[in-house]
Amino acid sequence: EEDPWAPLGLRLGGLTVYPGLEQSVGYDDNPNRVAGRKEGSLLSRTDADLKLRSDWSRHEFTGDLRAGYSAYPGVEGADRPDAEGRLALRV
Repeated sequence: EEDPWAPLGLRLGGLTVYPGLEQSVGYDDNPNRVAGRKEGSLLSRTDADLKLRSDWSRHEFTGDLRAGYSAYPGVEGADRPDAEGRLALRV
């Protein structure tokens, strides 16, 4: 084995999918990103990610997708989602 501690992933045909979920809690002293006026709040952050890897003999498909949501229970209107992704196909 190359790396016995590597994640196993889920097999879907010729793809291996590596899902992940992370929850964190913290504090943000300026959740609205407003200059001059600061109103702090507790922060609850949830992140989910998905990595895709093909095991094709001649071509390659990879993907890295991530989505997150920041919730600020102490400040109304400051909650916000964010996401990013990258897909690559080599033929």
